[in-house]
Amino acid sequence: MSTAMQQSSTLDPIPREHLASITIDDAKRLARCRFFTFDTSAHIDVRISGNAPSPIIAILQSLIDQCRSFERLFSRTLPHSDVSRINQAHGEWTGIDAQTAELIETAMHYCAESEGLFDIDIGPLVQLWDWRNQMVPSREAVANALSHVDFRTIEIEHDPVTGEYRCRLSDPQATIDLDGIAKGWIANRLAAILLKAGFSNFLIDLGGNTIMHGTPSPHHGWRTATLDPQSPAAATMTLEYQPASATDSGPATESFASSRIDEPRANLQTNCMPKSFVCSRGTREDANIQSVPASLVVPSATL
Repeated sequence: MSTAMQQSSTLDPIPREHLASITIDDAKRLARCRFFTFDTSAHIDVRISGNAPSPIIAILQSLIDQCRSFERLFSRTLPHSDVSRINQAHGEWTGIDAQTAELIETAMHYCAESEGLFDIDIGPLVQLWDWRNQMVPSREAVANALSHVDFRTIEIEHDPVTGEYRCRLSDPQATIDLDGIAKGWIANRLAAILLKAGFSNFLIDLGGNTIMHGTPSPHHGWRTATLDPQSPAAATMTLEYQPASATDSGPATESFASSRIDEPRANLQTNCMPKSFVCSRGTREDANIQSVPASLVVPSATL
């Protein structure tokens, strides 16, 4: 384990980290995992067969542990995470974990592909909004923040001899925020662990980033709902995923739901209805969805 990983994983406590449970539903032959991570509720359901309960419990616990490790690396708010240390380094080089480097480099690829519509350097802009108190910043504040939003200020170096990575921001006032891609990237990692362990029927929901693979039962597919933020008891859309055949082992299918869009080129954030998207890969579509122009977004009720 790298020094950066050790620093991030041994310090900051994660909010509500104690909220985690793993249960077995014998009647439905499902293992259920519930926990709090990335400031949201997460759940994982896995279809089991035979004498699987014992190994699946250990695997689900390892997935929770993975999420804890990733949060301690990628969080913008945990003070000793890799991302926080980069943001607080005032433009100096900062040692980071290889996984942090991989995610940042992946994100920068999509930043370049979208010509900056998706930009992980959007931190200065995001921090201006107070969602809890519904406060919108002034146009002057937004214009000032936008002058420090540019993914090209992010630099990463790799030492092939030691294997270590380091990162810096050439603009000391820039701020990395991986919220627009991290959960999709992590969900794909968790899915790969389950598939490698031989579990091909599962649902992973990391607070809106949902991967569905296989089925929970021979009789029906996985179901997920997009809630209306203005009326949490109501669902704006219910989605059922059913593989094309019982032997379908292709890529997992994700449903991503977002109630807002951060668009670095806009003066103010666009007000829009909740959106739902069905995609083939979490990391790529998580990034691409964040950069969809507001005029092209389809309200979830029409899907």
